[in-house]
Amino acid sequence: AMTLQLGQTDLACLSLALAGATVGFLRYNFNPAKIFMGDTGSMLLGYTLAAISVMGAVKTAAMIALVVPAIVLGLPILDTLFAIVRR
Repeated sequence: AMTLQLGQTDLACLSLALAGATVGFLRYNFNPAKIFMGDTGSMLLGYTLAAISVMGAVKTAAMIALVVPAIVLGLPILDTLFAIVRR
């Protein structure tokens, strides 16, 4: 919704496509899981999410546009770091 208000329809379409694909995948990933995303799928999903947040932050001048992606992506990054430290 925020990308549409800022006139960034390309990011809005990409975000909608990513959300639709994720929801479609999630249907088959509930217990009992029939499919598994794997490393390649999760890396592509993470890269696309990070790219969308960076592209959205670059086109807006507000400082909050730089802070929000860091907060949103902070949890997965911290989870990955804790998993690496545990191993």
